[in-house]
Amino acid sequence: MKINDLIVKKIVGKLSLKEAQFFDEWLNESVKNRKFYEGLKELHYRKNEEFQKLSTLDVDQAWKKVHSRSFNNNRKLFPYKSVFRYAAILIGVLLMSTLLYQQFSIVNDDFEISNNVRLTLADGSYKYFSEDSVEFLKDDNGDTILRYSNNVITYYKGENAGAFKSNYHSLKIPNGIKTKIQFSDGSSVFLNSGSTLKYPIAFTGNVREIQLTGEGFFKVSKDKTHPFVVNSSNLNIEVLGTIFNVRAYPENAEIEAVLVEGTIALSSDNPRHVHQYFMEPGELGIWSNTEKPVINEVDTDLYTGWTEGKLIFQNLNFKEISRRLERQYNIQIENHYKALNEKSFTATFDVESLEDILDSFKSHTPFSYKISENRIEIYEP
Repeated sequence: MKINDLIVKKIVGKLSLKEAQFFDEWLNESVKNRKFYEGLKELHYRKNEEFQKLSTLDVDQAWKKVHSRSFNNNRKLFPYKSVFRYAAILIGVLLMSTLLYQQFSIVNDDFEISNNVRLTLADGSYKYFSEDSVEFLKDDNGDTILRYSNNVITYYKGENAGAFKSNYHSLKIPNGIKTKIQFSDGSSVFLNSGSTLKYPIAFTGNVREIQLTGEGFFKVSKDKTHPFVVNSSNLNIEVLGTIFNVRAYPENAEIEAVLVEGTIALSSDNPRHVHQYFMEPGELGIWSNTEKPVINEVDTDLYTGWTEGKLIFQNLNFKEISRRLERQYNIQIENHYKALNEKSFTATFDVESLEDILDSFKSHTPFSYKISENRIEIYEP
């Protein structure tokens, strides 16, 4: 889904509901995006006004008047003002059309950039990382703050770490990409596609606290005097040193925490619910809007297999499967076969292609599908 196409559809009022949601997300990402769209919209309306002026001009009638005056006055008359005025209008329209085309080209470039990992710096500016790039970020003294290479961001703890006490970075992972962050304290998080993590550049306070939207696999270094806290929506996960996975995508009503090793404590950020719920290795904690989580024993591999490139669906409905396929393959799925959404499947995929996965589901519950670039449409059989 290209943002330049969506802008054109938005201006002419042709966006579908899903396209409108995607467009609104892009529009609200930054003030720059909003100003950019408003500028293009203004150009569009100005261009239309000029075309309307031209469309009201009766060229034949105007020429007859000029021709009549020429012969009646026995001299050649040339309507300089009129010609120049309409020529100016035409040139203006052409210039604005060219500018509009150039602007759309720029938007398309920005959209291509946004398919890379995006780091929001402390001053609000962006830095983009492509999979094959090697990047460094340095402070004002020339000391290296971080290094990016092969989808791994490594932070370094320099002598002036205290200067970053109130400075945060925010990392946004697009669909189709996974990225690991190695913090300066030795802790790490592997972020799944479509996730965002906000965190301090350096852990300098009493608590190592970060904010997660999406999914992350954490390995936290032990430090009894500085607990590590993951905030996800209204859930707080506190650890001292452990390995666990958190899934907290905004489109899901529930937050899942799976403990692989160590101990974690779940608690709400609601001051009325101050109780902590401790989990043991091999347990899954599901948190919704209830006062306490539901904790059960599970096979943790079912929830952490994504870190090894696996897609594991355990009695999952097709609607949620579609969301995960969209994130995994950076595609858009439009399902016109609504009854399919409620069908549940259990399957594990590793090296299969997207077509192989769809054909596997299709063999269980018949449906037809059409693939066009990064878009899949599903229909009744």
